[in-house]
Amino acid sequence: MMPLSRFEELLGCYGADPARWPEDVRGAAQALLAASAAARAALEAERGLDAAIRAAGAVEAEALRPAGGREAALSRLRAGVAARVAAAPPQTTLPRRLVELLLLSASGGWALPFRTRLAGLATAGCCAVMAGLLLGALTTTSPAPDALLTLLEPTPPSLLAE
Repeated sequence: MMPLSRFEELLGCYGADPARWPEDVRGAAQALLAASAAARAALEAERGLDAAIRAAGAVEAEALRPAGGREAALSRLRAGVAARVAAAPPQTTLPRRLVELLLLSASGGWALPFRTRLAGLATAGCCAVMAGLLLGALTTTSPAPDALLTLLEPTPPSLLAE
């Protein structure tokens, strides 16, 4: 069984609530409480101290917070969020923006901004260059692989050869 001095140390460290006591000594402390009137008296004194500490904390918290302060802070927060939402410009999503661009390009194309037209022209140019490179790579002939030396010899492009 736990000595009374150890039980009083436990109360001084963890308070009167048994749920806050360490699990390895909780059973011994409760056994001491069941057997000792002095332990029960020490527990009641500690409960009074815990209640006084809670009451002092609540009074101090109320003194720091003005009456109705929480509700006023929440209403200020809600009003600030509502003002930001109302002031924010509407955002268009990407599919809607693409549909707008397609409709503008179908209705004349010159209504588009210069950067958009330039990007379209650059994309079309890149596609044409890539198609030309692919077509050139597919239509060139390679030398017949009859000897190892013919594979290692560089061949001039057929456009420059006579």
